[in-house]
Amino acid sequence: MAFDKIQHWIPDAIIDLKYSTDDNFTGKAIYECQYDRLRAGTLVKLKHAADLLRLKGYRLVIWDAYRPMEVQKVLWRTVSDPDFVAPPEIGSKHNRGCAVDVTLADLQGNYLVMPSPFDDFSEAASAALEGLEEPVYSRLKGLQEAMLSSGFEIYLKEWWHFTDSDWETYELV
Repeated sequence: MAFDKIQHWIPDAIIDLKYSTDDNFTGKAIYECQYDRLRAGTLVKLKHAADLLRLKGYRLVIWDAYRPMEVQKVLWRTVSDPDFVAPPEIGSKHNRGCAVDVTLADLQGNYLVMPSPFDDFSEAASAALEGLEEPVYSRLKGLQEAMLSSGFEIYLKEWWHFTDSDWETYELV
């Protein structure tokens, strides 16, 4: 099944791939180029979610999408915790091109405060974290509702990570 660039489907998405910068838990850029692609079926769902979020005054920010297996190996060597990084022998949903790590910006492109930064390995990363204050709680719930209603699954250990519910139809790449 084909891959396509995210911005072909969602022109106003902000592409901020953290693993192509040093702003990630490894402290260094891992990607040699922009892997701003997903499976076409996943992009249909992500576009639907982006359309719903735009109606609420939000834009999607893409932190990670398709991830090559070589990158998965680097991440696993850095943090060998299967709660946060899939072992390369199993592979990640990102390696299938059907998972996306996202956050929100306002319509002008200003990043919004969410429960934690990207790649936070603490309880603050939980998608079910209790006690969040407004407006963070409403933003998280709005993101989750848009993604769920568009055909994504929530990963409870990372509020930013969403997987296409049809992930099993996509092979590892």
